Amino acid sequence: AVLEIVRGGSAHVLPQEMQRFFSRVMGMLRSPDEAERERALEVLAEEAVLQELVPYLALFIYEEVKDSQQDLHALTMVVRTVESLLSNQSLRLEFNMHQVLPALLSCVLGRLRPPPGDVSHWEL
Repeated sequence: AVLEIVRGGSAHVLPQEMQRFFSRVMGMLRSPDEAERERALEVLAEEAVLQELVPYLALFIYEEVKDSQQDLHALTMVVRTVESLLSNQSLRLEFNMHQVLPALLSCVLGRLRPPPGDVSHWEL
């Protein structure tokens, strides 16, 4: 699958190497293995070559929140992903904040319905 984002009538296609890197990091973020997820978050917080992926990461964040409204684990991972991206001093996120901020606000203000007696939603 080719990763492509269309803006202003022109398409931006990621080089294959960056597509593979993006797919690997997304797989790590969705992994059931906590160590894999932590490693993905470290990569997002430290790698200097991620700028080209920022629009795709912003879209991932937006889509993940939209598709996971009742999944506390997935929403927590989204918030941690944003935290990692914000801590990466090499990235300029301001051009994609219009996608990231509504997703974060949905996490904070959304109507997450935990089972009765479960207060784990406050961790989010």
